[in-house]
Amino acid sequence: FTTSLPPTVLAGAKASINHLRTSQKERSKHRYNTSTLLGKLIDQNLPVMKSDSHILPLFIGNPVMARTASDMLLDEFNIYVQPINYPTVPKGEERLRISPSPLHTEQMMDDFAGAAREVWTNLGLKLLDDYLVEPEMHEKFFLPAKKGKKIDIGDNHLYTYMDSLIL
Repeated sequence: FTTSLPPTVLAGAKASINHLRTSQKERSKHRYNTSTLLGKLIDQNLPVMKSDSHILPLFIGNPVMARTASDMLLDEFNIYVQPINYPTVPKGEERLRISPSPLHTEQMMDDFAGAAREVWTNLGLKLLDDYLVEPEMHEKFFLPAKKGKKIDIGDNHLYTYMDSLIL
C-alpha cells in the first residue's frame, strides 16, 4: 500500500511542466480567455471583483446566496462554479470563484456569462451598477470603461478586451 502517485502520472506531469516551460501558447490563450470572460461578465453587468490572477470572483456578499447561486448554475445550466465563504474570505464578502482556462471556447464563455446573469436576476442579487452608487465599493470591482482600453489582470500583463472594458 502506498499513497505515492503512480510513475505514469508523474511522467505525464513532468512532461506537461517541461512543455509549459518552453511554450507560450497556453499562457497566451489563458490570458486572452481571462480578459475576454472578464469583459463578457462586465457586459452582463455582473459584479466582478478586482483580482491579481486569472481568477474572476463574482461578488455576492451572503453565504446562503453564494451556495444557492452555485447550485442553480449546476442544476439549471450544468456549470459548476465554486462558492467561496468564510473563513476563506471575510464574512460579508462571499463570492463565486470563476477560473477560466485556455480550453474554454468563446461559446462556453458566452453561455456562462448569460447563465450567470440569469441566476443573478432570478435570485435578485445586486448587479455591478447597484454597487456603483456606493463609493466605498468602487475599489472592489473592475469598472466599465471605454472600448479598447487596456487593463492589467495580474502579473503586470496588459490585455485589451474588444467590446467594453475595465479600469
